[in-house]
Amino acid sequence: MITLLYIALEAIAVLLLLHALYGKKMQWDKYSVAFILFDCGLMSVIRWCGLNQNLSFMIYVILVVYCFVEFESNIGKVIVNIILLAVVMISIQLPPLLLFGALGDVTAGYEDFLVVVINLVILL
Repeated sequence: MITLLYIALEAIAVLLLLHALYGKKMQWDKYSVAFILFDCGLMSVIRWCGLNQNLSFMIYVILVVYCFVEFESNIGKVIVNIILLAVVMISIQLPPLLLFGALGDVTAGYEDFLVVVINLVILL
């Protein structure tokens, strides 16, 4: 259950950051909800059915389609914004990951909970 929580939080964080890059306020429309549900479904199937982890890259194709539909953007702007999105997500997630990694044995067994905390940091 906690796995679904951190997958959903990360999908919401991706959409919030993407909307910020486009300078638009996020609205909970059918496209946003569909993206989050698809992301949760895809990542859950990959994790629990033992599918190849490379299938998770399909979410970027869905994200490109989301940008075309939601923002009516061109391919150049979509590519730049997705690259910026990845850079921002990494720069936000990396410090907590390094901190939790440095704690080592103290955080052993709580990895899923720590991922939820890291994704909550992004939302703040």
